[in-house]
Amino acid sequence: MTQYTEFSAKSFGRIILVATDFGLSHVIFPDMTQDESERSKLAIMDAQRDDEAVKSIVETLSRYFAGGRVEFTDIPVDLSNCRPFQRDVLNITRQISYGEVRTYKWLATHLGKPKASRQVGQALARNPVAIIIPCHRVIGSDGSLTGYGLGLSIKRQLLTMESSFSTVL
Repeated sequence: MTQYTEFSAKSFGRIILVATDFGLSHVIFPDMTQDESERSKLAIMDAQRDDEAVKSIVETLSRYFAGGRVEFTDIPVDLSNCRPFQRDVLNITRQISYGEVRTYKWLATHLGKPKASRQVGQALARNPVAIIIPCHRVIGSDGSLTGYGLGLSIKRQLLTMESSFSTVL
């Protein structure tokens, strides 16, 4: 069964969480982009509202958005709608700790495909559980902020909140 809930996070607005029996399947910021708004409609089409089902995730995200140091690795995610390459990219990205950043090239190299930086970026652009799988912690090889589905200003805000913008590993 698919459930969803929504809550508001300071400076980020309304957030919709969608979960299946296997884990969190979508983190949606419908007020941010038209694409996110369309995704939210599709993700919750057959879902039932259940605020209790993902209450602990809401609490964890609320702590994060309040500036708390939070790791999301214990939150189960359902990536069954992702293709195998994207799933591999997301699983490696999930290992990037709070306060750290990595490059697209680093991810591609760790996938065993050092020339696949662009494909890594494309896989991250479709990350269904942004924040939980921290694609905002992935930057260009030259240290620049590049592509982020919610916009570069949000990416910068998240990295600044985590005090990791200047830490390239």
